[in-house]
Amino acid sequence: MLILNEKTIQKFNYNPDNLASQSHKLVVVACPKCNNEFNISFKSAKINKMCINCFRWTEDDKQYIVENHGKLSNKEMACYLNRTVSSVENFITKFNLGKPDHWSLEEDNLLKEMYPTCDLKDMVLKIGRSASAIKSHAKKFGLQYKTVWKEHEIQILKDNYGKINIYKLHELLPNRTIGSIHAAANSLGIKSTFIYSSYNWNRDFFGNINLMSSYYAGFIAADGYIGGRALSELEIQINSKDKCLLEQFQKDINYNGSIKNSEKYQISRLLLTSTKMCKDLESNYNITTRKTFTLKPPEHLNLKNSLAFIKGLIDGDGCVTISKKNFITIELLGTEAVMEWVRNIVVEIMPNYTTSKVAKIVNIYRYRINGKTAIKFAKKLEKILPDHGLRRKWNKFSPYYTNNGRSSLNPL
Repeated sequence: MLILNEKTIQKFNYNPDNLASQSHKLVVVACPKCNNEFNISFKSAKINKMCINCFRWTEDDKQYIVENHGKLSNKEMACYLNRTVSSVENFITKFNLGKPDHWSLEEDNLLKEMYPTCDLKDMVLKIGRSASAIKSHAKKFGLQYKTVWKEHEIQILKDNYGKINIYKLHELLPNRTIGSIHAAANSLGIKSTFIYSSYNWNRDFFGNINLMSSYYAGFIAADGYIGGRALSELEIQINSKDKCLLEQFQKDINYNGSIKNSEKYQISRLLLTSTKMCKDLESNYNITTRKTFTLKPPEHLNLKNSLAFIKGLIDGDGCVTISKKNFITIELLGTEAVMEWVRNIVVEIMPNYTTSKVAKIVNIYRYRINGKTAIKFAKKLEKILPDHGLRRKWNKFSPYYTNNGRSSLNPL
């Protein structure tokens, strides 16, 4: 701390407004160690200097350096002695307290034995050299330092890695970094499919096959996408006018996140990151990544769940058209396997009705259900989850349910 008394100011004509012109003047400062006042140039007083008595190295200072050299860093010793790091380094060099740069054969052998398996602090105490010197010398031999994990740490890692969030696991292993946790798990062959998400929803939704999960699976088969890291991202992107369907899905899975909307492109988008959901969609409904030309029909569904799946397909990739003569048609696009599967179900539940064949359009397949067959089939589908579905498509059938196929009414 700089102390200026009135006598010093009057004697040396000290002007605080002109520091540069006063740099050669003397001022009175207090020693930070003994608190005694002494004269020093104003320029030097900016540095926290000690008086001449305290500046000399005492026997206690020397003894402290001798006892702690190799155990504490030079910065820690300088801080304790209230000296600069360079003065401590000069003292060590002057009195030859440091070890010689040349390593003995015994030290080399000890380093080779301890470096791959022992903790760095133990090596510092055993070899008697600093951590930086040990690391530098180990590089000459090409030695790889391996952090030693204790048995209880390894057990915590095995019990929790991949089952809880990595940040919660880091709290259980406070002495390890997140990177070292991942590296240790990798070396032990422990794999994780856990992906952090700040949102909550029912991740087991597609794990149980029922009408609702089958309906949404059909819609995802048409308009959904599976990809991302470890194929764990499920994305549904539709026109904003059909946003109500995404909002219903959000409600059914208890999702507390939000739906992203693009006013520029008139698109609504929902993105879920869950390896569990993606795996369930694949195992129960055969929905995989890059499914446009490879999608296969689900294999484990009963008739009602199959109809719910088809209803979802129609809401996604289906089209309901009405001709000028009020002739109504349901049209579906997809892979040949799925289109044939849908046709077989239509034939199964309505054997007395005529149905068209699956036709190839360039590199995709089309299946059409026409007239009375379409009306009867739509009526059966609407009975399944009547509160679900795109009303702009299903409302087109309302005038036909009482007019047996061809209607004189203006369709909605």
